[in-house]
Amino acid sequence: MISSDNICKGSLLRNITFDFRGDVLCVLSNREEDIRCLFSILSKSKKPDSGLTALPEGVIPFLPSSGAFPRTLKVSDCLKFVKAMTRTSDAPAIVKELAENIADVRFGNLSPLQALKGAVAALLICSPEYIILEDPAKDLSPSEYGQLSGLLNKLSKHAKIIFSCSVPSVFEEVSDKLLVLSDGKQLEYGDTAEVLKKADSPGTLICRIKGNKEKISEILGFDGISIEDTDRGGICKVTVPETENRRREIKKAVAAAGMALLDIHSDNGTLKSMIRALSDRESELLSEYEDADTDIADELIAFNHDTGYEYDDEDDSEDTDTGTDEESEQNNEASGVKPDIASLLSHGEDDDETSDHGESTLFSTDSEQDK
Repeated sequence: MISSDNICKGSLLRNITFDFRGDVLCVLSNREEDIRCLFSILSKSKKPDSGLTALPEGVIPFLPSSGAFPRTLKVSDCLKFVKAMTRTSDAPAIVKELAENIADVRFGNLSPLQALKGAVAALLICSPEYIILEDPAKDLSPSEYGQLSGLLNKLSKHAKIIFSCSVPSVFEEVSDKLLVLSDGKQLEYGDTAEVLKKADSPGTLICRIKGNKEKISEILGFDGISIEDTDRGGICKVTVPETENRRREIKKAVAAAGMALLDIHSDNGTLKSMIRALSDRESELLSEYEDADTDIADELIAFNHDTGYEYDDEDDSEDTDTGTDEESEQNNEASGVKPDIASLLSHGEDDDETSDHGESTLFSTDSEQDK
């Protein structure tokens, strides 16, 4: 179990409370720095300024979206190093499965999805109970979202996952819990299906109206309405179920009565707009990807027609890594570039938001958190 009770951290997190007992938790936020700060606390590289956390003993590996390993490092060398660093004698079978076909390739020569598999293989070497992944969909194309969902589902059989994601089709399929933040404040936490259902529901309108409570009740005769005196200069708080035309009806009735409508908003407006924005963005990316794919196909057809060249559209991706890797190795040897093993434990961040004590959060431990 991982839980937090009203944790706060600087200006990034305010009163975050959740109790995660499921298999996959997805965290959404309109600010990446809020997610990174929360993940740093959960991976034990930071402490909250206030509030309490309940974290399991041992390592909670955290993989940042910027990547944790040098581009010049081979996956096999990375796995050997992490195995030695964590003093692991026998790595689980999933590590070999993830690293299959990419073990002798440098991270810089891998596709984003392959690099993710290699990095996650390193995280799983010590068989942690939890792993934390920051936006694993970040550099993927829309055609790979389904593969990412399959990968996360597979990983969830070997470790509980906490991850962030901006792709609804992925977190809707994979996560059983959803934590939604906005400007560092918690909007919702609960079962993914329930949170998404609430985001799609009409919700409740909350108004502040300057006027007499009885008069407001008279002009707004809606079912389910609630009116409270606020003791603030004759201002009443009005709560009413939201419908398609309810805002317009309230504004019209209040204006006709000569009263002032100071504010009107939906209690789930931010949640709804956030989920809708993510869905719209995924649709745009998919449309752009399909248009680009169509343009390339049209260009190939035109090229083949003009030149008489017979295009072979069979997948030859298996032959792409080896030659590139050999060239990279020769270039690195000629220039004196060698993998920096110490940087294996670095987030690649220069600011202080990564860790309170300047150490890596990839494999932070309980003792490191107390420094």
